[in-house]
Amino acid sequence: MIYYSSVLDFENQFPRTGIKFQKNYIQESLRLANRFFFKNKDFIEYIKAEETILDELYFTRDSFCNSKEICCENYYRDDSFNTYKDLVLAQYTSYNRLISYIHKRHHQLKSMYKGIPTPREFTSPLNWTCSKTDLTELIYALHSRSAINNGNIEIKEIAKTFEKILHFKLDDFYKTYSEIKNRKKSQTKFLDFRLYY
Repeated sequence: MIYYSSVLDFENQFPRTGIKFQKNYIQESLRLANRFFFKNKDFIEYIKAEETILDELYFTRDSFCNSKEICCENYYRDDSFNTYKDLVLAQYTSYNRLISYIHKRHHQLKSMYKGIPTPREFTSPLNWTCSKTDLTELIYALHSRSAINNGNIEIKEIAKTFEKILHFKLDDFYKTYSEIKNRKKSQTKFLDFRLYY
């Protein structure tokens, strides 16, 4: 709901004319997103690291009842349901998706004024020739290192993009990743591979 409300606000306020005004609006929207990430950087690092030690503080009702912090717009809050940080987590997920949306809009804007191809028109000459497991391992490595969009992107978006660029179907990459995590030896066989001459 937060994501779609943000997209609606973005589109409703998007300047209808003037490339300069439109670009400035896009930059300001990205600045607002970055401000959120900076303000909540400790919590975001906690989520990205898949920590659990503070879950009782962040995601139970007791801590919310004792907190005076307002972490989201009032109309998203439900005092009988929300916890201390669940809305911040929802905003984090929403901003990741919103940034991807804004980048697509920016590309469309450049296409309109410069005639460059849109992402749908782009045809990649690349083909993935290793296994599905190898590609899944690479995608998770890039995501865990925040190597794409400074980590401000859902892993599903990265996977979909790789599928399109490399003409390769990953199917259920979450299941594949689970199998990688359960390896008895190295969980990074593809990344550890070296060629010796």
